[in-house]
Amino acid sequence: MKEFLYTLLVGVIVIVVNSFILQWLWNITFPELFNAPFLNFGHALAFIIMSNILFSNGSAKVKSE
Repeated sequence: MKEFLYTLLVGVIVIVVNSFILQWLWNITFPELFNAPFLNFGHALAFIIMSNILFSNGSAKVKSE
């Protein structure tokens, strides 16, 4: 149970950090280059989730012991 909670916490932290990085990179490049709108955290999070769904191959990585 403790390992599961640790894995869940690390996963949530990785997703949140990736969302902030995507938001930052988008907001410093796309509005200037393409006149695109600014991205907020919720949109960045949705973009990360959608890209994981669209570009993952459907296989779960399982640790072998």
